[in-house]
Amino acid sequence: MPESIMLDPSLLLSFKTQPLLTEARRRGELEGMVLPASFVRALTDDRATRAASYFGKRRELSALLPLVRNSFGDFPTFQSSGPAILLETDLKKVLVDGQRRRLSSEPRALRGQERFERQLRGAVRSQVVYEILSEEWEFLQSRSWIVSKIRKPFNVFIKAGGVAIEWSHEHFDIAAAKTLKLKHEELPPQLKPGQRLRAASKWIAVAGPAVLSLAEPISTALGSLAAGFFFLFDP
Repeated sequence: MPESIMLDPSLLLSFKTQPLLTEARRRGELEGMVLPASFVRALTDDRATRAASYFGKRRELSALLPLVRNSFGDFPTFQSSGPAILLETDLKKVLVDGQRRRLSSEPRALRGQERFERQLRGAVRSQVVYEILSEEWEFLQSRSWIVSKIRKPFNVFIKAGGVAIEWSHEHFDIAAAKTLKLKHEELPPQLKPGQRLRAASKWIAVAGPAVLSLAEPISTALGSLAAGFFFLFDP
């Protein structure tokens, strides 16, 4: 799927990972990936420091921001189509016989979206940070993968009503294959061991189409959820 991986800004706002990502881009290893559009826009105006300070260490920003503008100011972006999306589903029904099914009535789904958007907005003080996180959540629910250096964005999603199913680092490749029913060759190549992006990423989240193909034992364990959900890996 095009644009199936989003880079969280934290990967670019650290002296440890920014060089890896810059080299990966130079070598064409980030083709098809995106950044949140609100973050890239903020790089060009006076909101840059405010946005960056949420995802990086403040003491490093004065030196890092010019590097990020130079290397990623023209990076492809994902633009939000509207308010934050919250998928309200009944996992038992979604995963019956491995078939994806449309479940939520529109009024229920809209109530969930409004609730999540309100709680997400209340969880952060900065408007630009809210816009970035809103785009990340929409991308996660509709396109699949987000990679990050920090856990902070995912904690906010949980606080706003999202549900995280967590797996420790020792399970990433196995869980991605078994839980999401992905063959080894179907795992995004940039997330396989030995790749720069995999080395830079402390947290990997997946939702959207990939999560809807969960194995039935997982759906039975989770039961019915009234919120958007995602898998969170520590690779």
